[in-house]
Amino acid sequence: HLFLFIDVVSAPYCRLKFEFRTDQNQQLQIEIFNVAGQLINTSHVNMDGAEYILSLDINTWPSGMYLVKVTTEGYTTTQQLVISR
Repeated sequence: HLFLFIDVVSAPYCRLKFEFRTDQNQQLQIEIFNVAGQLINTSHVNMDGAEYILSLDINTWPSGMYLVKVTTEGYTTTQQLVISR
C-alpha cells in the first residue's frame, strides 16, 4: 500500500512537498508535467517501508496546471496540481 500527500507550501518560498508512506520496500518515480505535456521534473525515491518527504523548489515555475505522475511496481497514479500566485 502507498499513501501519497501533495502540498504546495508558499512561505518562505514556493515549494512542493510530497509525503509518502508505505509498508513495503519499493522504488517510486515522480514525474511532473506542465499543461503542454512537457516533462519538467523527474525524481526517484527508494522507500524502505516507512515515511519519506520530498521537497521541490517551484519558485521559477509559472502559475498553471500540472500533472504529477507517481509510479511504483505495478501501480501508477496521476494527480492534478494547480499553482496559483
